[in-house]
Amino acid sequence: MSLKEALKDKANEGNGSNTTVIAKPEKREEPKTMQDWLMNAYEDGKIKNALANNITPERFLQMAFTALEENPKLGQCTPKSLMNSFIKCAQLGLEPNTPLGHAYIIPRNNKNVLEAQFQIGYRGNVQLVYRSGQVKRVYAECVYEKDQFSYKMGLNPNLDHIPTIEEDRGKLIYIYAGYEMVNGGFDFTVMSAKQVWAHAKKYSQGVDSNYSPWKKDFEEMAKKTVLKKALKYAPLSIETQKQLATEYSEMPYIPEVDYSVMEVQETPQEPPANTEINDAVMDGIIDGIKQ
Repeated sequence: MSLKEALKDKANEGNGSNTTVIAKPEKREEPKTMQDWLMNAYEDGKIKNALANNITPERFLQMAFTALEENPKLGQCTPKSLMNSFIKCAQLGLEPNTPLGHAYIIPRNNKNVLEAQFQIGYRGNVQLVYRSGQVKRVYAECVYEKDQFSYKMGLNPNLDHIPTIEEDRGKLIYIYAGYEMVNGGFDFTVMSAKQVWAHAKKYSQGVDSNYSPWKKDFEEMAKKTVLKKALKYAPLSIETQKQLATEYSEMPYIPEVDYSVMEVQETPQEPPANTEINDAVMDGIIDGIKQ
């Protein structure tokens, strides 16, 4: 059994009394890959020091190995940025780069050095909001030009959306999101597709990457953007507000780890035509989205 397989077995055992003992290699070699570097940090007990109580170091490693297998480009990112992203996922209890769309770790070229960029997905935000126990319902939907849609703000806000039954619903034009509190309070926000894209270009680091969820799943990221705006003034706990803002904050790295032992490979800039989502390309993405 390989060391990686032993870790997976141990993570799957949960908190039972029967645990798999993982023997340390007799001689440690200098890390050649990100997986090697993570294993060294694990063996030194330094990963455990940086994690919250809701995840074991073994489960953390399984999550990290899976993400690296799914996207080998992450292995070329700086160890510090990648570890920061993994820790954010672990502390929030969100697994990255899975079909669930809870969170994403994206390789981003920053001055010819690849850095890992953490982003929470729409469904990840929904999970965090429901965990608070303060929200009864949270929702976000896309509106297409053939749908019936109207809304009114002010002292008596109202929103009506009747999706067309036609297979071709036309161009994506609006995204709305809202919530209903347990105590009966509610609110919603509406943005146009163009406004959402302008917001993404302004605030989302790595939006121009080929690996960006904005390019792969514009609708889900658009829903997330509008939902976060709707929740901005929601009466949520400070802890929940901090969790929702995690992707824009710095979190502690693993302490006392020598990141310099991992060689950071400079990666040439890819041709802009292949990596940047300019306005013309974005128009095509929005026009091409059909429900």
